[in-house]
Amino acid sequence: MAGRITKDIYDKKHQEYQDQVQTLEIEMSEHSKADYEYQNTVATVISVARRAKTIFDNSSEPARKRQFLNYLLQNPTVDGKKLCFTIASPFNLVLELASSPNWLRIQGKFRTVDWKKMGFEMEKSEVFTFFPHFL
Repeated sequence: MAGRITKDIYDKKHQEYQDQVQTLEIEMSEHSKADYEYQNTVATVISVARRAKTIFDNSSEPARKRQFLNYLLQNPTVDGKKLCFTIASPFNLVLELASSPNWLRIQGKFRTVDWKKMGFEMEKSEVFTFFPHFL
C-alpha cells in the first residue's frame, strides 16, 4: 500500500490548490484594476497636458488660473520680468515624450512614476473641479 493517496491526503491537497487558485484570482483582479487605474491616470495626464493652454485660456478667474499654474509648475519664481519655473511631474515627462524622437530612452522614467499616487493627487486636487469639461 506504499505510495497510495488516501482520501485525507487528496482532500488536503485539493483544498491547498483551491486556496492557491483563489489567491491567484484575487491577485489577477487587483492587477487588472491597477492596470485600468494606470491607463486612466496616464490618459488624464496626457489630456490635461495637451489642452493646458485651452484650459488656462478658458478660465476667466485669476485665482483659478493661478491654481492651475500651481498644479502644472514646480517652484515658479519671478526674476525681474521673467518667469522661471520647471514643469511638475508627470507633466515634464509628457513634454519630454512630445519633444523626443526616441521614446525608448525615456520610457523607463515614464514607467517609474508612481501613477497610483499621481491618480490620488489628481483626485484630491480641487483644480479639476474647476475644469471638469476638459477631462
